[in-house]
Amino acid sequence: MLSSSAALQAAQFKWDNALPAEDDGRCAYLEAQVGLLLAGQDAELVPFCAPRSAARPGYAATAMESVLDADDDSYPLLQVLLAALRGDHAAAQKLAERFEPQLISTATTLIERALEARRA
Repeated sequence: MLSSSAALQAAQFKWDNALPAEDDGRCAYLEAQVGLLLAGQDAELVPFCAPRSAARPGYAATAMESVLDADDDSYPLLQVLLAALRGDHAAAQKLAERFEPQLISTATTLIERALEARRA
């Protein structure tokens, strides 16, 4: 019988030397589809804009809710608009980058939900 230390070392060795999970292409697919939505285009399973009568909202409506939820007391969304209106695109871009994680997360979540719904 192995001591707990030896068992732990054996388990660690097995973990460290395990083969990586097979790439089923899901990550690349998600990245490509998220990229389409962030470029203002329809993804395969998620439209950029969906009609109000659609069963599920499109990316634009959902992302806007996400951005508004992330907008804090300094109102960065308003600051982005004002910087764009005065032609200060560098400032607008810097402010807009603050929302990028929410935009990516929202797109990824919508695509993953659509994939799960397609499987069901």
